[in-house]
Amino acid sequence: MKLKKYFIGIIAAVFFYNTFAFEIILPAVPTAAEKTAKAEIENYLKKAAAPFTIFGKKAKIYIGDSAVAAENKIICADMAEEAWVIKTVKPDILILAGGGTRGTLYAVYHFLEKYIGIRWWNPFDEYVPAAGPINLQTVNDSGKPEIMIRDIYRNPKYPDDKGRWCARNRVNIDGEGRISKEYGGDFYYGLPYHTHTISRNDGYLPPDKYFAAHPEYYALVKGKREASMFKGQPCFTHPDLPGIFINRLKEFIAVDEANAKKRGENPPRLYDLSINDNTAWCECERCTDALKTLKKSDLYVAFANKIADFLAKYRPGYYLQIAAYFTTLEPPVKTIPADNLMIRVTYTHGPRHYSVNSEENKNFRDILLKWRKIAKHLSIWEYGITFDDSAGLPFPNEWVIADNKRFYRDCKVMNILIEHEHPEVADMWDMKIWLEAKLQENPDLDIMFLMNDFISKYYGPAAPQIMKYRQTLRKWAIKNNSQVAYFSPDRKAFRYIDYPAITEMQKIFDEAENMVKNQEVYLVRVRRARFALDLCQGYTLRHHLRRSALKHKADLAKFTKLCDDALVRADATYQLNRKRFLRTGRTPHFWQEKMTIEQMFEKLVRGKAIDKKQQSTGPAANLQIGK
Repeated sequence: MKLKKYFIGIIAAVFFYNTFAFEIILPAVPTAAEKTAKAEIENYLKKAAAPFTIFGKKAKIYIGDSAVAAENKIICADMAEEAWVIKTVKPDILILAGGGTRGTLYAVYHFLEKYIGIRWWNPFDEYVPAAGPINLQTVNDSGKPEIMIRDIYRNPKYPDDKGRWCARNRVNIDGEGRISKEYGGDFYYGLPYHTHTISRNDGYLPPDKYFAAHPEYYALVKGKREASMFKGQPCFTHPDLPGIFINRLKEFIAVDEANAKKRGENPPRLYDLSINDNTAWCECERCTDALKTLKKSDLYVAFANKIADFLAKYRPGYYLQIAAYFTTLEPPVKTIPADNLMIRVTYTHGPRHYSVNSEENKNFRDILLKWRKIAKHLSIWEYGITFDDSAGLPFPNEWVIADNKRFYRDCKVMNILIEHEHPEVADMWDMKIWLEAKLQENPDLDIMFLMNDFISKYYGPAAPQIMKYRQTLRKWAIKNNSQVAYFSPDRKAFRYIDYPAITEMQKIFDEAENMVKNQEVYLVRVRRARFALDLCQGYTLRHHLRRSALKHKADLAKFTKLCDDALVRADATYQLNRKRFLRTGRTPHFWQEKMTIEQMFEKLVRGKAIDKKQQSTGPAANLQIGK
C-alpha cells in the first residue's frame, strides 16, 4: 500500500511538472513591483495554461531588468515611464519588461490579458478562461499609455486592495487611496489634496487661520466677505495672497519630499490650486474694475501664474493645476497660462449620451479647444455618474467613452479624472469603470469590442439580453430627446424613460433573469444591471411613469404592482451591493450603516428632502435589512 502511494505521488509530480512547469527569473535584486509581477504571472499561468510553452518548449520567463533583456536590447532604464515590452526569443524565452516603477508590471498584465485571456473587471470579480495548453510563438509587442495621468475616482472607498485593480488595468491614480510599491506606486498629488485646495482646513488659505484678522483676503459677495468652501473664494487681486500661497506651497513640498524619502518612493510632482466648489466671485473694487476688460479666468490664471513661476524655479518639472470650473470655465481673453500650469477643464455641459464631438456638445468642445490654444498642459474632470436625487438612474453614456477619450488625446490632454462614486447605486458601475480604465490607456480601442468582451464574459448566458437592454436604453434616449447633463441633472431629465420604454426594458430583464435563474453568480450580476431600471420605476420616477401609463391606457392596478415589485427588487439588490463592500471588514462607516434605499437617497442629497410623492406606499415602504 505504501509503495502504491509512493508511485502515485511520483506520477502526480511528473504530471504536475509536465503540465505546469515553467521557470520565472527575477533580477538579482528585484523591486517590490517585480516580485508582484512574478507572483501574478505564476498564479494565472497555473490557473489558465496547462501547459505553458514557448516554441513548443518549457518556458523561461524573464521579469524586469535582466541580462537576457539587455542582450536583446531591452534596457529598462532607457525606457519611458510606464512603457512596456513583451518579446519571445528562441528557443524558449519570454521577456516581460518596462520603464519606471510600473512598466514591468504593465508588461505582465498586458501579457495575461492579451495572450492568456485574463480579465479584472472590478476589485472583486475576474475572468479566468478554462485551463488548456498555450504555446506561444513569435511575439514582439510593446506600448505605453497614451494619457499620462489616469484616475477613476471611486468613493466611498471599497475595501483597500493597495491599488491592485488600478495596476492590473493600468490606472495610475487610485482616487484618494494610494497604489502601493508592490503594485508600482502612483502618480499622486502633493498636499493638501487633489482638488478644491484653497479653503480647506489644511489648505492654502484656511478661514480659521486668516479670516478673523484678514477678511479682505476673501471674496466680497453681495456686500459680505465669504470664505467657506461652498460660498466663498479668495480675492485673487489682493497683493498679499501670492506670497502666502507660495510659502504654503513650500511647506507642502517639504513635507511631501520628507515623507517620500521615508517611504523610499519618488515625491509627487503635481500640486493642485483649484478654486472653491461654488460659483461665487469677489466683487471688491479691484476685482470689479479688472473685470470690465477681463474674464474671471484672467484674474485666476494671472494669480496662479505667480505661484507657477516660483514653482518652475524652485522645483523644475513640477506642475501646478488649476480648475476651469463654473466661473472660470471660459478661457481668459488676455492672460496666457505659465508653461508648468495645468488647466483642469471640467465637463459640466451637454447631454451624457452624445459624444463631445457632437453638435449637442459643441459648447464644451469649443471651450476645450480655446484652452488648447493657450495652455501647454490640459487636464479633464469628467463625471461618470449623476449626483443627488438623480443618482443611480440609467443613462447610456458608455457608447461615447471612446470617442471622448480620443478627442482628449488629440487635444494633448495629459490628465483625466473620471468621477465615478457610489458603486452601490451607480448605473452599470462594473462595466463602466472597466471601459473607462481601458480607454484612458488606449483611446483607439473599439468600444463595441470592449462592450461585447465585458458583457459576454460577465453575464454569461444572459449576455445577449444585457446588450439588448443597453441598446434599447440608448434608442429611447435618442428617440425621446434625453437631456441628461453632467454633474447633477434634474431627475426630470430622465423622463425620456416613459411607459413604453420601461415596459420594453423590464421585459428584457425578465428574459435575462430567466436565462440564469439557476446560476447565482450571473443572476446577481443581472440584478445589479437591472438595479437602475428598478430604482427608476419603483422610486425616483414612479409618478412620472404612472402618468405615462395612464396616457397609454395601461391597467393602472397592474402597473402599480409592477412598480412595487421593482422597488422590492431594487432594495434587495442595494443590500447585496452594500454587502459586497462589507465583506472584508476594512470599510468606512458609510458601509456599516444599515439603511433602506429611501434612507440612502436622503444621505446622498445631503439631507435635502425628497419629494414625498416619490416615496413608496406599497410593500417596500417598510422594508427592513435582510427582508
